[in-house]
Amino acid sequence: MKGEYCGTGELKIDGSLLKGTFKDGWLVDGTHTLPGGTEFSGKPDEGSWSGDGLAVQYAGGAKYSGELLAGLPHGAGHLKQPTGTESP
Repeated sequence: MKGEYCGTGELKIDGSLLKGTFKDGWLVDGTHTLPGGTEFSGKPDEGSWSGDGLAVQYAGGAKYSGELLAGLPHGAGHLKQPTGTESP
């Protein structure tokens, strides 16, 4: 049986959890939690955590929101450390 994920739901793959809305086989709005606890949220571009308006909650407690390129902070964004320290 061949098919693509479509609609709202959860998908567990290799220890990762993808949760949200899927279209044409891609997560288009939701969260992707990695086995180590890091969680990406927002609207990824065809499975790639690239673009603006995305967020990452790191396992250590820091949170980044803004632009990402391939899942890494890139461009304009905001980082908040677990101690409360913030960086524009």
